[in-house]
Amino acid sequence: MNQQGLELSELINKVKLGLENAKYSDLCINGFVPIWNHLRDYLTRNGETIYTAKIGINFLEAEYGITVYKKLTERNRRCARAINLLTDYVLHGMIFSRIRQEKRLTTHSSR
Repeated sequence: MNQQGLELSELINKVKLGLENAKYSDLCINGFVPIWNHLRDYLTRNGETIYTAKIGINFLEAEYGITVYKKLTERNRRCARAINLLTDYVLHGMIFSRIRQEKRLTTHSSR
C-alpha cells in the first residue's frame, strides 16, 4: 500500500474543490463533512494530522465497524464513500466518479 499522505485539512479542501469542479451538489458535499469532522477527531485522538490510506481503513473499522464493503447500510456506504474520496485523492491526485450506470444490453445486427 502506498504510504503517502497529506495534512487532513488541506486534503479535505482539495477534495471539496474537486467535487465542486466535478459538479457534485452542495447537498452531496455537505453530507461528507460530518464524516470528515469525525475523522479529524479520530486523528487528533491518535496524535495524527496526516491522512494516509491505512488511517482511512483503520478509521472505518474502528469507528463504524466497516471491514468489507458488502451489504452496507446507507449510512455506512456514505461513510465509506467519504473516506474513499480522500484516499483516492491521496493515492491518485484525483476524484473518481462513483455514479452507477445501468448495464445496457445491446444487440448487433449485420446488414
